[in-house]
Amino acid sequence: MTQDDESTTLGRAFSPALSTASAEALRALTAELITLQREGADPVELAMACDEAVEGLGRDDQALVVAARVLTDLAKQGCSLSITDDDNIFVEGAIPDTDDDPIRALKTLRRQQLLVERDMQLRQLPVRQFVHQMEQRRVHQRPGQSPQFTSIFSLMRDGRELAASLQRWRDEGAAPEALKQVISPYLQIIDEDERCELTGLELRSVWRYFRHTWATSYKSTPGRSMLVLIRDAAAQYHPVIGIAAVSSAAVQIRQRDLWIGWHPECAPGEEASAEAHRLEVSEALAQWAQRVVDEQIDELHVEDLLAARLITPQELRAPGELVIARLSEYSAQQRTIHQRLSNARQHKPSAADMNDPEHWRRQAELPLYKSKRAATLAELLELRAALLSAFEGPPTAAGLARLLESAQGQQRFRRIMRRAKAARVGIAMADINVCGAAPPYTELIGGKLVCMLLTSPELVDAYKERYREASSVIASSMAGRPVRRDAELVLLTTTSLYGHSSQYNRISVPTDTIPDSSNHTIRYEQLGETEGYGTDQFGPDTLEAMTQLIEQRSGVQRVNNVFGEGVNPRLRKLREGLEAIGLSADAYLMHGNARGLYGVALAENFREYLLGLDETPRYHIPPGGDSRAATEAIASWWRERWLAMRARPEILARVAQHTLVRPIQHGARVVLPPMEREQLRLL
Repeated sequence: MTQDDESTTLGRAFSPALSTASAEALRALTAELITLQREGADPVELAMACDEAVEGLGRDDQALVVAARVLTDLAKQGCSLSITDDDNIFVEGAIPDTDDDPIRALKTLRRQQLLVERDMQLRQLPVRQFVHQMEQRRVHQRPGQSPQFTSIFSLMRDGRELAASLQRWRDEGAAPEALKQVISPYLQIIDEDERCELTGLELRSVWRYFRHTWATSYKSTPGRSMLVLIRDAAAQYHPVIGIAAVSSAAVQIRQRDLWIGWHPECAPGEEASAEAHRLEVSEALAQWAQRVVDEQIDELHVEDLLAARLITPQELRAPGELVIARLSEYSAQQRTIHQRLSNARQHKPSAADMNDPEHWRRQAELPLYKSKRAATLAELLELRAALLSAFEGPPTAAGLARLLESAQGQQRFRRIMRRAKAARVGIAMADINVCGAAPPYTELIGGKLVCMLLTSPELVDAYKERYREASSVIASSMAGRPVRRDAELVLLTTTSLYGHSSQYNRISVPTDTIPDSSNHTIRYEQLGETEGYGTDQFGPDTLEAMTQLIEQRSGVQRVNNVFGEGVNPRLRKLREGLEAIGLSADAYLMHGNARGLYGVALAENFREYLLGLDETPRYHIPPGGDSRAATEAIASWWRERWLAMRARPEILARVAQHTLVRPIQHGARVVLPPMEREQLRLL
């Protein structure tokens, strides 16, 4: 970001649409924040000043409350505030400290900004209680063994012991294979309420504890999510090497979609960038387009629409403009009803509901899904009419070429691509949203080990086992019956925290030593960078204030955090809240922290499978066999490629600094920020 870039929060006036009295109150808060910044106040003190100001504002002007929260969040992120001679508030983005290495300085700044929200979270009383509970010693007795005292510290490896073991290996001049006796990694994919057999600790709590040491605050993830521990069988209690999590993929990422072939630029005849995977006109592509439209129409629940005479069977087969207009109008009416009367509990099925056809029929006839079904059917019928006109019979390459001759036909083909993407984006691919090692393994490039082990067929097998019988919430609600998708995980994507990532760089997993594999090297490929657009710079209090403002002004809550309303409810709430006080949402959501984007394909035909051109994935390492042997082969390659060269004296000295001797000085321990008496008000 640059100071004269009008699309960022750097060097711009902060001018929300407020009354004269409210603008004066905001300037008074700004003056207080400026004083606190000059005195070196930390984010907690800035937040407390805002809280006191907001308490005085009451509910008379919720727009002022929102503006105060937004301004304070910017100050907490290190932005400098000032008041100009003409009484305007001016915001200047945080500038990295002078450093010989500007990239390192920028990363340091970004880390400091991320730590603001994390440390605020660690000051919350429930979080502090959780941390203390995990660190308390408790008696655990395994069957046939004597009782032992265990705690979360039992799952941290003592760095002195690990360094000594690696030093012995080095002194003996042993082969890399002997390192298995020093570090022996394995995957542990966490099931609901599962406990560690060795310590008795709940595994989800173990994962959460280590997650609190990350630079970002801990947040639950909606949709599909699998938590993974990487543990070390070479030491007592099998300490945690690292943690990972894979979750439902983000719907829109331009560079990823170009690489897969989902982006509109990938359509035949489009001008595309060099990284785009282009689709070519062919009979197979024409048949695919027809199949996408037909299958998605057939899956929709339309009985109530037929009964209400919004559509006829003849119009389903050969649609015209009038039926499309009727469905669009009906969709808008039902959306309004949903926004006024929505009850979030109606949209949260229980475990018993997931396979109950009657539940899904009721869901389909809620206003939200009446609206979505009508809108979806209107679009699909428009696409069907266009294909019928272009093909004039069975799908052919010539017919597809005719469709693409006009700008309108090209636009309709891009919409077919979007429909195909929607059917697979949340099912056959996942985002790695947590991935890294815990000390002391961080010093040994344990982060690369975690990345590599996520390509194991063990993960693919576990994903398929967990979700093969799972009904897709949105698809089932649209169909009025349980809909299950093939849970074939063929692609993982992830982003770095700060631009280019050393963790994902140069990661390769050769499969030539794994039986029945494709003899292919699996790689993390850098696809580009994100646009530096997101929501991390705004806290939960700001989001809540915006929600209240939107409800006050409209009388409805347009974003209810329920499946089916749209992607990323947090982003949509922040966008609407910023615009409600007259600020440019694009400017303030553009935080400028462009992150490296990476993809790792688990199947050689991942593109064709994700597009729906192929029905079955061809995995590089076939799942369903001896997947643990494949995991061990990957771990063996990591020991040979990375661990062996790290067993150097200067690195082992850093490893040894992580000690479990009291007072415990270990990098995997959650460090709770100090609590001042006046800070307790935040709790």
